[in-house]
Amino acid sequence: MSKVDSLSGYETIPPQGKNFPIKISKYEGSGGPNPHWHEHLELLLFTGGSCTVIINGQAVLANEGDLIAVNGGEVHSFRKGKGVSYLCLLIYPELLCDVELGGAVIKHKITDPALGRVVEEIYLENTRGGVGSDMMQKSLAYSLLSSLYRSYAEEGISEKERALGKQARERLDGILSFVAEHYTEEISTRDIAAASFLSLGYFCRFFKSMTGKSPIEYLNEYRIERASVLLEKTELSHAEVGASVGIHDPNYFARLYKRIKGISPGEYRLERLKSTK
Repeated sequence: MSKVDSLSGYETIPPQGKNFPIKISKYEGSGGPNPHWHEHLELLLFTGGSCTVIINGQAVLANEGDLIAVNGGEVHSFRKGKGVSYLCLLIYPELLCDVELGGAVIKHKITDPALGRVVEEIYLENTRGGVGSDMMQKSLAYSLLSSLYRSYAEEGISEKERALGKQARERLDGILSFVAEHYTEEISTRDIAAASFLSLGYFCRFFKSMTGKSPIEYLNEYRIERASVLLEKTELSHAEVGASVGIHDPNYFARLYKRIKGISPGEYRLERLKSTK
């Protein structure tokens, strides 16, 4: 499984096998709200439902059959979707280390059934395994990538823009770390801005441009995600769970939880209990 540093948004992704530069997985349900980034090219083939993927602050609507490309270094997250299922194909930088791409990037949304079928073939080949499976997955991945870079590439960013992007991600990293360290406290947008040494107005604009969310929207979603873990893993009351994530009004916690998750804290806990039996 991939791992997002609990105190930042940088994601480290262990390989599928020893030094194998491709990893493909199947998921049900949209991913978490936490903005994160990594060095890999990530291709998401949506096989059911719909949801919104936020990439570098821009909302990309994904429906069944769409292929969503997240280029290395792009900050991304999910917004809640319904009936979502997708294949996630990760291309490690090592696969392209001897290929000259001129800094090109792949456009974010692609609707091309033929390319979707290639992603599905990679998944099926990975599931079947056996002699020659690794070679076939690499062959299919190269075929997919050559089509993407020939037909759906966009002009890459300059070295100066790349450096500025790195600086922005590092700044965002510090902001996310502060939230992860202090979300149990009564912190405000102004507190987070001050900890980041930014004016309130600039901080809000910067955060929204990087994540597609307001700081308070992200803080609330982060708290609710942490609350969900406590509801599943502990026997704390709903009020105690809310207080543990920095929300001390039980009624507000219940309303906020339902607004973000679509169900009440009690319904979520009951669902998780049923799924473990």
